[in-house]
Amino acid sequence: MRNKNIISIHLKAFKTVEEFKALLSDNNITFLSPEKLADAFEKGWKKVFIDKSTEIVIAYLHSGAKKISFDEELLDELNNMPSIGFSKVELTMDSVLDKINAYGMDSLNKREKEFLKVVK
Repeated sequence: MRNKNIISIHLKAFKTVEEFKALLSDNNITFLSPEKLADAFEKGWKKVFIDKSTEIVIAYLHSGAKKISFDEELLDELNNMPSIGFSKVELTMDSVLDKINAYGMDSLNKREKEFLKVVK
């Protein structure tokens, strides 16, 4: 499994609030409400995906659907998320050595390792 922060609950396996309560208790999940899971089941959701770190429902699968629907706020956040890029900071021997001193050799990225090879 790639992401251990996301849990999936197959709602159709449970029918009552008591069954959802037992499921949450058995799995030591305290941030979810069994009533909310029962409501989602009543809405026709058959599966729900929850981020354990934020305790937010990030996606769900409706009974009649073949594709997972994502939370609109999450989609907006992902669409507006800045992309990573290359560092434009010029490397110096001091900056690389400071990083090694602070975080160790394993903290160096490929660019910094190549810089050290060139400087030798």
